Amino acid sequence: MRIIFILAFALMQLGAMAANAPQNVEKSFKTKYPTATDVEWYDEEDGTFAAYFYINEESKTAKFNTAGNWTETRTFLDADKMPRAINNSLKSTYKNAEVSSVTMIELPNNLSQYEISAEANNMTYLLTYDDKGTLLKTLEQTTTDTELMMGNEDEE
Repeated sequence: MRIIFILAFALMQLGAMAANAPQNVEKSFKTKYPTATDVEWYDEEDGTFAAYFYINEESKTAKFNTAGNWTETRTFLDADKMPRAINNSLKSTYKNAEVSSVTMIELPNNLSQYEISAEANNMTYLLTYDDKGTLLKTLEQTTTDTELMMGNEDEE
């Protein structure tokens, strides 16, 4: 199932085109992330600019609007780096869940959310939690739905 989410992420990125960000956007980025390495810019379909980069070997994506204002940063984490409150909440609701990915989303006003991709009971879940472990959103998919996404449906 992890491959499915990776493929879905890759397909979303096809809509993004490699680009040079406007000078004000690059300046805002350099101010916020002065130690970033391997920076690649993309022009997103929604009119924002996304910088894909690394800090201390962590893979990150930061988005900025055309005015140069930062709108979010996503950091891809190992499952063992998930905050304890979120892990406890996840395990209480989905006892046998197997976590395949964790993404920390930093938002303006010091807000943080976490997107967790997990499998339990033949279902794949994309769960969004706040940093206190409160479940904010659930998206679930059955194995059959996933196979349809991948083009494995039977031909008529």
